[in-house]
Amino acid sequence: MLKLYTIFIFSILLYTCTTPSSDTTETSIGNVNQLKMYNDSVRMMWDSIRIDDSIKITNINRLLQEISYCQHYDEGLYSSLVKESLWLEKNRLQQNTLSNTAIDVFDRKMTSVITNLKKLIDTTPEVSRHMIVETLMTEIDASETSGVIRYRAQYDRYVQLYNQIRLNYTQLSNDSYPKQYSGFSILP
Repeated sequence: MLKLYTIFIFSILLYTCTTPSSDTTETSIGNVNQLKMYNDSVRMMWDSIRIDDSIKITNINRLLQEISYCQHYDEGLYSSLVKESLWLEKNRLQQNTLSNTAIDVFDRKMTSVITNLKKLIDTTPEVSRHMIVETLMTEIDASETSGVIRYRAQYDRYVQLYNQIRLNYTQLSNDSYPKQYSGFSILP
C-alpha cells in the first residue's frame, strides 16, 4: 500500500512539474500577441517612412520639372540636382540593411538636394510664376521638419519594444518573425 501511495504521489508531482501552468501559457500567448502587434507596428511605421520619402522625392522631381520649363536657369546646378535626385531614388534606406552610415549618407544627400534646390529656385526668377513651386517646397519643408522626425521616432519606439519582447521570448527562435530590427537610433 505504501508503495502504491508513493507511486501515486510521485506521478502527481511528475505531472505538475511537466504540465505548463495556465499562467505560463497565458504569458506565452500574450508575448506572441505583443510580438505580432509590435511587428505590425514596425512594418506600418516603415511603410510611413518610405511613403514620406517617396512623396518628398516626387516633389523634388516635380520642382525640377517646373524649373526646366523656364527659359533661364543654372543648367549645371539643375543637371547636378537631377543626378542627385536619381541617387536618392536608387539609394533609399532599406530596413534590412539599416545602419548609422547608410542613414547619415542618405540624410546628408537629401539635405544637400533640398538646399541646392532652394538655391536654384532663388536664382530662377521666372519660376515664381509657377504657383505649384511654393506648394511643393512647403510640403518638402514640412516633411523634413516634422515628418521624418516623427516617423523615425515612432519607428524606433516600436523597434525597441519589439526587440525587447523578441529577446525575452526565446521560444520563438524558429518562427517567421525577424530576430531583431535596426532602428534609426541604432541599437547595440
